[in-house]
Amino acid sequence: MTRFWDIQLVLDSTYTEEEQKTVIVNSRYMVHFIERLLYPLNFRSEFSRLVINCSKSPIETEFRQAKDPAIAYVNITQDLGCFIHSDGEKYLAFESILKHGFEVAEKYVELPKAEVFSAIEKFKSVGFKNEWVHIEKTWKRKEVTCIIECHHHLNTFQLTQKIYKCGTLIQDSIIAESMPREWLFNQLLGKVVLKDGVKLIYSVKSKVLSTFDLDTKKLEIFGSV
Repeated sequence: MTRFWDIQLVLDSTYTEEEQKTVIVNSRYMVHFIERLLYPLNFRSEFSRLVINCSKSPIETEFRQAKDPAIAYVNITQDLGCFIHSDGEKYLAFESILKHGFEVAEKYVELPKAEVFSAIEKFKSVGFKNEWVHIEKTWKRKEVTCIIECHHHLNTFQLTQKIYKCGTLIQDSIIAESMPREWLFNQLLGKVVLKDGVKLIYSVKSKVLSTFDLDTKKLEIFGSV
C-alpha cells in the first residue's frame, strides 16, 4: 500500500487540441490545491496516482491499473460543452470531471472521495485561490522577517517576496514566474539567507534568483533557474 495523493485530468481526442491543452495546463491550479490537502491525510491505497480520462464517446473499460502499479486510470463519458472561454466555465468543467471520475472509480477501489469533494468546496470558499507560504524566516537581532509565498493561478505561477523590518513592510514583489506546472515551478522553490547582515539572498541550489539590500532597499532579480 502507498500514499494516494496524485490526481491528473485529461481529455481524449473527441475534444479539440485546445480543449485538451486547457485541461492539462489549467486544471493543475485546482487539482494542486486538492492534492495539498490530501497529502497530509496519508490515505493508503494500491496506487498513488489516479488519472481521470474524459471522453465524449461511450467507453468500454471504466477502470484499470497501469503497468506501473502506482498509477490507475478511470475512464468517464462526459460532454463538457464549451468551457474554454472563461475562468468560471473552466472551474465548472474541472469540478465536473473530478466528481464524475471519483464517483466511477469508487465503484472499483476505496478512495478519499469525501475528502476530495470537501477540498473542492474549500477551494471555492477561499475564492478559487491556490496560495501557500514556502518560507517564513525571521532574524531576531536584525528584526527582519522574509516571507516567500507561492501563488498558483490558472495560467501562471508566481513567487512573491515580502520583507518586514521592525514590523513594517518594506518590500513586496514578484521575484519569479513560470507556467503553472509542478515540474516547472518546483524548480523555483529554494531558500533565503541573510548575508553580512544587510543582504537577503533567495537562491535555488547555486543559482541566485533575487537579492535585496536592507540598507538601500534595492531589489535585484536575476531570472528563473
